[in-house]
Amino acid sequence: MLSNAERTVKNWREELSVNVAAWMATRNEWFSAFTGEEVTNKHVALAHLYMVALVGVLLLAGWLEGGAL
Repeated sequence: MLSNAERTVKNWREELSVNVAAWMATRNEWFSAFTGEEVTNKHVALAHLYMVALVGVLLLAGWLEGGAL
């Protein structure tokens, strides 16, 4: 049997999961207007994640080359 605190945390996590999923599926107005295509918040978040990963790879490559790129 779950205690009240455990039940509250579980409810909070479920509610948060539903809210995040709904937000990710929402149309991003600015990027949709900018690109002229249907863009969701999920697409924007993934694009930012990819860009951060790309910068990380570039920094790693520069470090491995001894900074002489």
